[in-house]
Amino acid sequence: MQTGSDARSGSSGNAGLHLPVTVGKHPHLDGSVALTIGNFDGVHLGHRALVERCRSCVGSGGKVVALAFHPHAMVTLNPEHAPEQIEPFAVRRQRLLALGADEVIELTPTAELLSQSPQSFVDHLVDTYQPGVIVEGHD
Repeated sequence: MQTGSDARSGSSGNAGLHLPVTVGKHPHLDGSVALTIGNFDGVHLGHRALVERCRSCVGSGGKVVALAFHPHAMVTLNPEHAPEQIEPFAVRRQRLLALGADEVIELTPTAELLSQSPQSFVDHLVDTYQPGVIVEGHD
């Protein structure tokens, strides 16, 4: 899997519109795994766009996996500034599944997980889930 700015797509001529960024070998990897990662608290249209982009990358024969942090990472990093939870994890899971995710996996933001370098984190994701593509939003 390729990572880096040469593998990114998703720009739009619409000012202020942030489309999902796709990182991977090829934008159409039918039968592969598409991975998206986030908090997904208060599932909204931006989250739908992520799931839809994942599906468009892997097709109907592929698998869309959403890795959802729970609780928010700030609960571990800086608890006094952690945002309030909008909805329970079970509700987020159901909403993401209803949007088309095939699997929603809860990621607990432990100190060990959060102390990994970005490259180590991505390497772990690639080793564990073997995605053909990782789709992320602007934040």
